[in-house]
Amino acid sequence: MTSSYRLADGEALHREHPRTYSIPRRDRRRAAPVGALAKLVFELPEPIDGCGAERMWCRVEARTPEGYVGVLDSQPRYLTGLAPGDRVGFEPRHIIALRLDGEGTLRPRVGVGLDVLRHGAWPAWVVRVAATAADDSGWRVFSAAEAEAEDAPRVRAVSAATLFRAWAVLDSVVEADGVGRWRWDEPSLEFVPAEDVPRAIVAAAARGLGPIHRQAPAATLRAIVTRRALEEPPRHAQRLPPTAGHDDDSGWCVFVGDEPQAYLDDPDNSVVVPLGRLLHLYPYLERVLGEEAEAVHAWDEDAGDWVVTDEGDGE
Repeated sequence: MTSSYRLADGEALHREHPRTYSIPRRDRRRAAPVGALAKLVFELPEPIDGCGAERMWCRVEARTPEGYVGVLDSQPRYLTGLAPGDRVGFEPRHIIALRLDGEGTLRPRVGVGLDVLRHGAWPAWVVRVAATAADDSGWRVFSAAEAEAEDAPRVRAVSAATLFRAWAVLDSVVEADGVGRWRWDEPSLEFVPAEDVPRAIVAAAARGLGPIHRQAPAATLRAIVTRRALEEPPRHAQRLPPTAGHDDDSGWCVFVGDEPQAYLDDPDNSVVVPLGRLLHLYPYLERVLGEEAEAVHAWDEDAGDWVVTDEGDGE
């Protein structure tokens, strides 16, 4: 236990890892209203039980010339010198998340251009349009290349949860109550309002979510994955009967698709990983993981989606 700490600089952490270490936009960090909950990182002087910091919420009580004074709204585990209700001074750069009273709930599906979803291109454009279905958030995400394309890019639906798992930076604009058009600004490493949106993006965003897929199973379930598929995007996925007595077995085997049989037969060439790790690396996998029938699926570039290539027999 310890009574000393320092607040981590969230802006510096975001600069080091802009894709995965998301923080609220600069305008929100600088204008948090009284009553908002701000999440801060309390760094310990030395790790305790392997923990080097505690992330805790503070409720904004007042503005100061430097930033804010808040009241701790979390129970520390290691910081004995802090207790709920204690006052904490902090600056906008220390805020890594904000929660406002009365915030809405984001509908679960987001439309994503295939260049981002399948090929891992940076999400450079984010726009919100009228929802096309009850579970459509209205948000659409595209790459810079898709914005410059002559034809409207194809959109595929994916859950907001998977999108944030793969591109945490998007949660700074894809919000339940958010509106508008946004473009990625590399110098500031954040999304900024866009005055004009390329025609290809406007046309693609208006087309809706595209084909809808089944909901994927819990991200804590596990799959068998070839080691190559952890290094390059997998193009094949096979659904098998889950192993008896293993409640965390999803039944999925994921592989690139051109591994030799001798490679596949060697158990050292495969590992068992949580689905959440796969979705972080390859969010397009979500579109097949909800399938329940035993079959082999392959990614079809022409279709821009997964297709069944072989029906399983369960043996």
